[in-house]
This record gives sequence, C-alpha cells and structure tokens, in this order.
Amino acid sequence: MPLKIKAKDDFIADVTPDILVWARVNEGMITNEASKRLGISKKYLIELEHCNTKVKQIRWSLIKKMAKLYRRPSAAFLLSKPPKQDRKVIKRLIVDYNDGTQIPFEPVEE
Repeated sequence: MPLKIKAKDDFIADVTPDILVWARVNEGMITNEASKRLGISKKYLIELEHCNTKVKQIRWSLIKKMAKLYRRPSAAFLLSKPPKQDRKVIKRLIVDYNDGTQIPFEPVEE
C-alpha cells in the first residue's frame, strides 16, 4: 500500500541520486518494493536513482514519503553525498543489474 503524506507546501528540492540509492539499500529494499510503497513506477524510481546529473529535482512530498519509508530524516535527502557507515549497519545489500535483476545478499563480516 502506498504511503500517504499530505503536503501543504509542495516544492522542489535538489537531491543527489546517490543519496536515494543509499537510503533505499540501507533499508534493505529492492526497487520493486520501494516503488510500489511510494506509489511511483519502478522506471521512475530507477530514473531518479541513476540519472546522469549530479542533482535531481524532486518534489518535497516524494522526499517525505521516502524519508518515512526508508526511516531517515527528510534532511538526510539534502546531503551532498551519502554518509560513511560501518558495514555492520547495513541490513541487507541489494545488487541491481542493468537487466533489472536484483539479488539480495548479506554483507560479509571482516
């Protein structure tokens, strides 16, 4: 079921695509699941995450949905690059291949 968030003042924010990937992957979600729960197409989510520009303009209402779904503060989506994290923090890593195949695997402890 898509998340519902009502925004009184919906505006556009600049977001680094790497932040979108970081937030989704660290929550352990694949693009199919995330796009369904966000109420957007998988194609659009992949376009947001893998665009060729350094920043992507996204509506604040979608950022708020992502923040709730990925359990991150909305402000985290305004960072210029993903924060460095210990490998133990990552719940599950998802490998996205160009053909759309997605394979979850557990990180190896060092």
